Amino acid sequence: MGKKVDRGECWDLAYGALNSAGGDWSTPFNFGDKIDYKKESLKPADILQFTNVKFIFPNRSMSFPKHTAIVSKASGTKILVYHQNFNNKRFVDTLTIDLENIKNGKIDAYRPKGKQAPM
Repeated sequence: MGKKVDRGECWDLAYGALNSAGGDWSTPFNFGDKIDYKKESLKPADILQFTNVKFIFPNRSMSFPKHTAIVSKASGTKILVYHQNFNNKRFVDTLTIDLENIKNGKIDAYRPKGKQAPM
């Protein structure tokens, strides 16, 4: 928390975590097995890729043209994510969002997986 991972880009946090944990992934955004977060509950360590997402809340709105985040906690549609490079903050921070507040765009969710052992 509060430190910059690699260059401080949002996806640097995801690939840093995957590399550190020995995850099986490929560029640019294949972070594991794709899951449908509307049908399957999100879990800690799932990775979210936002594309042209806009959230509308009672007192504000928030947009993510392209953004990558890692799920910390999830309870129904409310999730806490780790991310960086948001609002010009190039360090790891948290953000709580409610997926019910999405007004447009899409979120792809990935469940990280380990590398297969060679045969």
